[in-house]
Amino acid sequence: MAGAGDYGQRIPDRTRRWVPDSTAYISRATNRIQNQLDFLVYEVARAKSRTIYRESDSYWINIAGEPVFLKDGKRFLWTSERDGFRHLYLYSLDGAEPQQLTKRRLGR
Repeated sequence: MAGAGDYGQRIPDRTRRWVPDSTAYISRATNRIQNQLDFLVYEVARAKSRTIYRESDSYWINIAGEPVFLKDGKRFLWTSERDGFRHLYLYSLDGAEPQQLTKRRLGR
């Protein structure tokens, strides 16, 4: 019998964003209990997808907002609560580790 959260497949959400040059689009997918999130890139010409980022949490991932592409078409902004607070991160289509752009102010 499968353990809690072990439902075997990703469930894509309805969010799809074309990259600015329209050669691919990104999508998000979670597992059934939403404690694992994948960002996927679907390359249209090759008809293939690849995971560029995976985030997991012991309990639940709060998904909010839509990815916003920068003018270079290779990077996008999105928020995450992976350190316990919502911050803005810079993601890359090449799968590099996201860069945290905002920091929680001490004393708050």
